[in-house]
Formats: sequence, C-alpha cells, structure tokens
Amino acid sequence: MRLGGIFGPATRVLLLTGDRRNEAAFLRWDELDGDWAAMPGSRMKNGRDFRAPLSAAAKGLVDAQPKLGAYVFTTNGKAPISGWGKAKERIDKLMSEELGEPVTGWRFHDLRRTMATGIAMLGYRREVIDRILAHVPQKSDVTSSVYNRFMYDGEAMEAVQRWAGYVLRLVSGLHVVPQVPAANEPPVVEDSDQPVA
Repeated sequence: MRLGGIFGPATRVLLLTGDRRNEAAFLRWDELDGDWAAMPGSRMKNGRDFRAPLSAAAKGLVDAQPKLGAYVFTTNGKAPISGWGKAKERIDKLMSEELGEPVTGWRFHDLRRTMATGIAMLGYRREVIDRILAHVPQKSDVTSSVYNRFMYDGEAMEAVQRWAGYVLRLVSGLHVVPQVPAANEPPVVEDSDQPVA
C-alpha cells in the first residue's frame, strides 16, 4: 500500500488485526503487552475488556511508530489520529490509479470482513474468528454463551500470524492459491508475475 504518513500503518494494522477503526486509532502504548493489545471495555463495542492478538507484522507496524505521547497513532502526541475520511479519499485515489478504474463503495469496517473471510479460508473455525473480532456469542447459543469458557488465545494468535503471512505474500507479488490447507499447513504459494485474483 502506497499510503504513507500515519494513516498508512494505521490502515495496515486494521487489515492485520480486524480491529474496528476507533479500537486501533485510540490504541495506547500502555495497552501493549508483548504480542497482545489489552483494550478496555470502554472502547469496545461490546463493552468488555479485550486482548487483541498482534501478529509479528502488526506488532512491527505498531513498534515503528514514534512515541510522541500516550497514543500509538497520533500526529501531535496529545490525541489519537482523526481525519479518516480524507485518508479514505486518498486510498480510493491510489487504488483507482493502481487498477485503472474508479474504486469506491467500501468502508474501513470492510477490512474486518476481509480478515474474517481470509481466516476462514485458511481453515480456522468460527470460534477463533469470533475471538479475534471480539464478538460475543448470542444468548441463544447456550454452549458458547454459557458453557464454553475457553478463550482460544493460542488459535487466535496462530490465525493472525498466518493471515499476516498470507497478506504479505499477496502484496509481495507472489501468487497465493486460495484453498483450504490441511490442518496447520500454510496456504500454497507459487511464484508468479500474474496479478493475484
């Protein structure tokens, strides 16, 4: 992605973590705990504290930000970034130039759908995807909402690492064959000069 400045890495983090825009934008340095980001319930849609797994790629993007204040993504050291509308206009323009046709009709929130779909394609179960996206089970799903208290932390971390690897291979120009691999196997990758579908 050619988008630079603060919104380039912030947008990449959205794609790699599945976080909602404000969950990532308001990320604070003191919320980082190794390979995890501990976000307070006050910032989460479901109102619950959440530990977001960070792939090595996402953690690298976060760690590369200058420490100007409390927030990871800031331009003035006092407040989190704002102006996402202008950033999206810039991304639309860059994508349109790259593809040779207008690109519109998407939102930053769609990056969550992209990640969820990609992780499912890589062979991960719904429980793992829900864990990554901080989704709360429906009350009608008694097994998940009442009985199953397992947090799927290990599987979530593995899934975001594999998702990051998949995305990095796509943007590097390698052809990634989108097939569900055998358990614990990476997606099939072939060298190709052809654009990835």
